[in-house]
Amino acid sequence: SLPFALTVAKGAINVAVSANKAAGFFKTLESSDEEAFFFWRMLDSLTRPLQTATALCRRHIAHNQVYASVELCRYTVAKCQVVMMQDDGDDADEPEDAGSWAKWLNHRRGGFTRLQQMKELLPKLQICLQALNLSLTAAPFQIPARFLQPRAPFVFMPEAMEDAILIIQQFEFGRVGAEGTKIATGNLYEREQLSAQPAGAPRRRVAIWKERGARMCFLVKSEGSDAMGLRFEAMKDPNEEALPGHESDTETKTSVGFPLEKGVKVKRCWMDEVADLQCDREEANRVVYGLGDQLLFAFDAVNNVSAEVFEGVLCMSKRIDGSSDAPACVADVLDIDAAPLAWKEEMEKDLGPFGSDVPSAEGEVPASPAGLGSALGKLRL
Repeated sequence: SLPFALTVAKGAINVAVSANKAAGFFKTLESSDEEAFFFWRMLDSLTRPLQTATALCRRHIAHNQVYASVELCRYTVAKCQVVMMQDDGDDADEPEDAGSWAKWLNHRRGGFTRLQQMKELLPKLQICLQALNLSLTAAPFQIPARFLQPRAPFVFMPEAMEDAILIIQQFEFGRVGAEGTKIATGNLYEREQLSAQPAGAPRRRVAIWKERGARMCFLVKSEGSDAMGLRFEAMKDPNEEALPGHESDTETKTSVGFPLEKGVKVKRCWMDEVADLQCDREEANRVVYGLGDQLLFAFDAVNNVSAEVFEGVLCMSKRIDGSSDAPACVADVLDIDAAPLAWKEEMEKDLGPFGSDVPSAEGEVPASPAGLGSALGKLRL
């Protein structure tokens, strides 16, 4: 479960207690219990590399290089999150001394103590660290240096458009049911008008972006027509299944739809460029998509869908919106023999001009190993 796993990855040690308090205490334990110390520190060691790999994973040129290791880490971190979360059998206060720590470690859930579950996850965390290390070490040998930067330029990539065309054609060939096909995960924001009255000033309306929680984004076909649209479904929190009493509020569970009609606005930008949206420093370089005037989607990759594929799907879907004067399929929009290069001009109408050139395995030198630290070190969510 991506965003929930990444919540842990951003501050894994802080889910139950602070890192220094936990690690400091576990150093005093007998050797038979030192696995708890390794558990905390290995999870903490995963944080920054996973952020870096997740940022790379969003972009098409690096997606296949890092996606498998990122997915492996997400799955394992979500498992760790469940182990660390408090439940009804835990004390309300965080453990602070030897007695309360021992009680917290020995608390049973599902027939196993928390310490036993930590020990079981240790080898898996080790595998995650190794897989992530391999992916990030290999990246600069296969990816041009400028595409390892935090705000790597968006250039038109024909292979990404080919993937987008295949996704649309699955609908045209009748291979996708009413549930649609998942094309992204991420965080959804909705614009909300609030009433504010500063001291000594008249009451006025102000707009803010309200987060609607972690979402799975599905491409769907409207009922009874050929029009395409997006449906944002709440992601399942692993804690809701594993722990009683951990339930999301109803608002974040509500499904949100967005029709991909011909005239609707789609905009790409970086998260810290969005007016009236607060974001922390680590998410400043995250790519987000404005959908009309009311929705904002902070993108994360899924399966074979990178940001470049995602925006290709959006632009294509708008042009086969099911209206009487709209093309019936992708092939009717542009000559299929000319695609996907022919789509570049169409996409620039929605998203603005692309960068000047296309990365090529032969046409551009990958990053040198010496530059790996400076390039990858700047990447954040």
